[in-house]
This record gives sequence, C-alpha cells and structure tokens, in this order.
Amino acid sequence: MMTKRTKLLGAVAAPVIVLAAVVISLKLFTGGDDVVQARHNAIVADAQQLTVTVGDSLTFDRPTIIVEAGRPVVVTVRNLSATDHDFVIPSIPAQDVVVRFEGGHSHGDGTAIVGRPKKKGEVTVQFTPIEPGTYEFYCSITGHKEAGMTGTVTVL
Repeated sequence: MMTKRTKLLGAVAAPVIVLAAVVISLKLFTGGDDVVQARHNAIVADAQQLTVTVGDSLTFDRPTIIVEAGRPVVVTVRNLSATDHDFVIPSIPAQDVVVRFEGGHSHGDGTAIVGRPKKKGEVTVQFTPIEPGTYEFYCSITGHKEAGMTGTVTVL
C-alpha cells in the first residue's frame, strides 16, 4: 500500500532520475569536456592564424585578408590605441564561430564575427568560413567605418 510519503518521494525521485540520465547521455554523446577541448585544440592547430592591428589612424593594418574556405581562421584583434575599436564581419557564412567582447557593447543578432578588445588590448576570434566570396569588415564605432576603417575578407 502506497502512503502519501511514498507517492511524494516517487514524484520527486522520478524527475531527478530522468534528469541524471539526460546529463549522463549528453556527456556520453558529446564525449564530455575532454572531447570538446580536444576538438577546439585541433581546430586551432590547423587554423589560418592572422593578426589585425588598429591604432589612432582609423585604419586596419591589413585591409585585405585572404583565407581558405573550410579551414578554421583565428584572428587576433590588437588595439594599440586609447580609443575604442573593433573588428566586425557582419555577414559571412561560417561555422565554429567564437566571438569576443572585452570593451563596450556587443553586436545583438549573433550572426556577425566580432572581436572587440579593450583599449590598448587584444582579443582572439575564431570562425571557419564555408562559402567562397568577398565579405566586408569594418570598425563599428560611430564614425570609424565612415572615416574609412574598412577592409575585405576574401574566401577562396
């Protein structure tokens, strides 16, 4: 015969058991944290590494970037200035995207590749371009793009 206490214990225990099973399944399915870290390390090891530097001149030191489709890209965005700057590729078909915001605002819709270092700082962003083409990048700080702080990424 079930008592109120037994029913209550069963009602609490069942969801906990289901939740534990889901967590264990996800760990097994994804391979856990070690597999995720290993995948990240493999992506970075094979990546096309480049640095884009900005300073007081409202220009990028590399206004033209050429990368290969299907190969990871790791971009270090270095701000040598005491002025805010960022590096934004607003629309590029990509996967494995990692963006960084260390100063100022973020870009809301989540589709842009963005690296925003602090003043006199640097950040690293990562993405794997999947579609050949030429894509614009720019600094989104008010007036900077209009002053010519732009460039292109060509995906071969």
